[in-house]
Amino acid sequence: MFRIFASRLFAAGLILSGAALMVSGHRSASKYEALRQHGEEAEAKVIALSSHERRWLQKDGEYTAQVSFRTSRGREIRTQVGVPPARGHAMERQVAPRTLTVRYLPEDPLVLADANDDPPEARKASGRYLLIGGVVLLVLGRLYARRQAG
Repeated sequence: MFRIFASRLFAAGLILSGAALMVSGHRSASKYEALRQHGEEAEAKVIALSSHERRWLQKDGEYTAQVSFRTSRGREIRTQVGVPPARGHAMERQVAPRTLTVRYLPEDPLVLADANDDPPEARKASGRYLLIGGVVLLVLGRLYARRQAG
């Protein structure tokens, strides 16, 4: 039953998972660093709001908002953005206005985040954790591969 842990396939899976985590972490950290450094803010109108329950974590649901906003260059953008659970719940109950302040990249307005969500430094840190996790998986995979070869 536990033979898979001693196989080359397991080692390869660890290496591929580590590489995928590293790429994901780098992209996430880069995105939030760019938003922090030169992102612009705009007021976005919430067109639609949807929630996704996370029962197994026993936390509030996650919300996704379909938004529409105009960039500083006058371009109309329609896209999705994640909304913090408390804010999404308030909008759903119509306690809060159905608008969001979004921060977007002027060169690519589809790269955006809720400006009032986690600070960019916290988001950038989560990208670093993914990078670290990827490196750990790569090292473990390499150690398993060496062990199997030897």
